[in-house]
Amino acid sequence: MNADLPELVRVAHERAEEVGFDYSCDPDVGQLLAVLAARVPEGGRILEIGTGLGARVGWLVSGLGPRTDVTVTTIESDPERAGLAAQGWPEFVDPRVGDAAVELAHGSGVILATAR
Repeated sequence: MNADLPELVRVAHERAEEVGFDYSCDPDVGQLLAVLAARVPEGGRILEIGTGLGARVGWLVSGLGPRTDVTVTTIESDPERAGLAAQGWPEFVDPRVGDAAVELAHGSGVILATAR
């Protein structure tokens, strides 16, 4: 795995390789997500749908840098993947298991990234 990847992204890719998950975020897309995350206003919220094993979340967190004022909520419908991906995040990351439509109905945040 590329040593130039942010640590959380690298760890997510390693988890994906271990279990044969082939849908991790491409680094070019991840870099765009990091740039977008950096522009989230103070106290903002990011809703990421389809956590997979956490590569997109890693890019979003890396884009925030040292900021801790943004809440990143990530939703994964598959309980097994969600369990694997829920490890090692900063406190401002809120990993959830469930149906994204339910979360959207409750106004959880801004959609910045979605699963393909």
